[in-house]
Amino acid sequence: MMFLSIALVAWTAAVPYSAPPVGPLPASPVTRIDTVTQELIAIALPRGGSGLMWRGARRFDVRVVKPLYEADIPNTDVVVFVLLAAHAGTTTVLYGLTNGEHPKAYRAARFKITVAPRD
Repeated sequence: MMFLSIALVAWTAAVPYSAPPVGPLPASPVTRIDTVTQELIAIALPRGGSGLMWRGARRFDVRVVKPLYEADIPNTDVVVFVLLAAHAGTTTVLYGLTNGEHPKAYRAARFKITVAPRD
């Protein structure tokens, strides 16, 4: 019985926690970002009120950009997502403003990111 408990704890520790996916996104403009490899990209979004939070809405190519940090900026109404331009390519990063971990998105933010090789 103890072996089963240890195995269960090890398995649950290995399974990453993930929120339910964000549902359909409302219309929003697409912001283009052009950069070169090994540069940092900061995406600032207005903080949602009353339990609203920005969440990554879809998968994107992590070979092109890698998520590094997410932070609420103190004394402001801004949330910043920092990404690293890792390899040349193009990907689209989508965020949805949701109420906690519920799937309904009230707003969307779309970013088409193109990374060129560094000279």
